[in-house]
Amino acid sequence: MIKAILFIVTAVLTTVTATAQQTAQLSPRATITTGPVYADGVDAQDWEAATGQTFAKAKYEAYNSETSIKLLGNKTNLLALTYDVNVKEGELEIIVMDANGRVVFQKSFTKDEKSEMHLALAENQEYDVVFVGRNVTGSYLCKWSS
Repeated sequence: MIKAILFIVTAVLTTVTATAQQTAQLSPRATITTGPVYADGVDAQDWEAATGQTFAKAKYEAYNSETSIKLLGNKTNLLALTYDVNVKEGELEIIVMDANGRVVFQKSFTKDEKSEMHLALAENQEYDVVFVGRNVTGSYLCKWSS
């Protein structure tokens, strides 16, 4: 069973429902190519973050910035995206965009939320996973797997 957590974090362009068994048959995992990337540094009173090959997480107070990571879909496959977002105040937005700027997932959070979804990735296409904070205090954990 594929487990993943994402904060981004937002509304869905294409959500594909698949069983873990179907997802496992679709082959190589998405890999992180760069990240995290900070728009203009991080504007936050407190900022703790970590990024790995299959996750991004952060804890913050008064976060008012944008950070992103790039993922590469190795083959046409489904990306299981799981997020766990905690919002004490403010708003966090998670956006997944393809290299052409087409939004494939977008969701705004003003309260705590956990969920998992599946997104279709194109072969050898890079995707940006963007976390936008609007004076938000809280945390997120976002995980992905193919």
